[in-house]
Amino acid sequence: MFKSFRITLLLIILVSASLPAISFSLFLVRKIQTVATEDALKELDLKAKNISDAMSGRSDMLTSRLLTLGTNRDIALATRKNFMGFEHYQEELAADYFCKIISDYPMVSSLWLTDTESHIMLTVPQAVETLCLPDTVMKAVTDMTGDPNKSHTDFRVIEFRDRQFVSETYRRIIIRPYGQKTPEPRLRSVSDYGIAILARVADASGEVKGLIAAVIPFDNLADFALSYLGSTVSLTFLKNESPVLVRLPEKTPEHTLSGSSVFQIKNHGNPVRYEIRISESASQRFEAVKRTVNALIFYMTCTLGAILFIAYLAARRLTSPLAELIRIAQRYSEGDYQVSVPARGLRFSEFRKVADVLGEMGNKITEQIAGLRKAEEKYRSIFENITEGIFQTSPSGSIISANPAMYRIFGYDMSESIVNIPRFVQKGYVSQEDRRKLGFILRDEGRVTGFEAQMFRKDGSKIWVSFSVRAVRDENGTVLYYEGTLERARQQRIRYGN
Repeated sequence: MFKSFRITLLLIILVSASLPAISFSLFLVRKIQTVATEDALKELDLKAKNISDAMSGRSDMLTSRLLTLGTNRDIALATRKNFMGFEHYQEELAADYFCKIISDYPMVSSLWLTDTESHIMLTVPQAVETLCLPDTVMKAVTDMTGDPNKSHTDFRVIEFRDRQFVSETYRRIIIRPYGQKTPEPRLRSVSDYGIAILARVADASGEVKGLIAAVIPFDNLADFALSYLGSTVSLTFLKNESPVLVRLPEKTPEHTLSGSSVFQIKNHGNPVRYEIRISESASQRFEAVKRTVNALIFYMTCTLGAILFIAYLAARRLTSPLAELIRIAQRYSEGDYQVSVPARGLRFSEFRKVADVLGEMGNKITEQIAGLRKAEEKYRSIFENITEGIFQTSPSGSIISANPAMYRIFGYDMSESIVNIPRFVQKGYVSQEDRRKLGFILRDEGRVTGFEAQMFRKDGSKIWVSFSVRAVRDENGTVLYYEGTLERARQQRIRYGN
């Protein structure tokens, strides 16, 4: 592929132009993902804080409501034992107050009213009246009502863990967030944990008559929190880094982003604290980012396509002079050195200079060829018209080339070829001794001048000839061929070297 200059140039232009665009696009994609992740985490933290603030505010309002209700005369009378139906009427009024609280505060699953002896006087809803408050809560009730001087607070928040009690008092909050028609299905298990807010009940004189207990299972808190969150959010409550409740979407995502905040409820002494952690699917969270990235990839692809098209046009424009130079070289290879180069064919001065050099070279070659042709004609005239025979023979004794004088000396017509006849030279000697002696001289000295020998003509007659021969060797000393001249000698035989 890289043997083609046009393709190589095209790739160089494409890579040079596309690398910055690709690098910038990758940097931009990473930057978008980083910023989106940071924004998502901040938003999740803010969402967790809003939920925790909402629950903290609602719990504080509930505590104030319970304290206010604890000073209500009807509630105080409802703590007394039933006497001639009068207290029964007060109990109905207290139940109405309790129902109103449960309606206003969906986090509360049940309300309990006890007297000073920790007897359950009223429960709302009535379905839980057969149950008993968890031991931890009952102990706190006894502490707050048994000896008023022993406790210096009008309310307390008690944490408890009782699976059976929570499962039977858990009340699903049906709040449809974001206009949904039905609650989102979730994978969950009923939590063992819950909290109870205890508030004293006192009459007008300040005498303690009993206690109100508002029970809030963590499942109710989770339902309350999830009513403000989307369908893909998972929720976790943690106490000292240990989960007390986990709610997951029906389809648990593989990759999530999390945010957290602290939810606390006012309490006598130290407040009750829990960490709220919410998580969302990273894939859905980054759906908008994906659309942005896909749009960026699309525009980058279009840009690369435009770069490729421009690079093709540039490569074509840059390589068109090379095509013209190749055309000139091909004409030269065909022997045509008078090639005209059009001005439009070579757009760049550098290529034009090359074309000018090729033109000058073509003119010089034409002049040299003309000179060679004249010299060839001159030497061919000498070769064909000289009276002496000129020849080349192979080491095996066949004629490689011979001029017309050779044909005439040996009585052959020009139409009869004596070239490449095997052992033509050996057969022409009258005395083979002369042939061997000539061979020894050429082997030892490499050349001989005026060597005379008697040879046969075509018609069988004998003539005396005089040789001047030299051996032509290669770089290794091997004889390639013999070349020399030959003419008719005087009739007597003169021994060479005598």
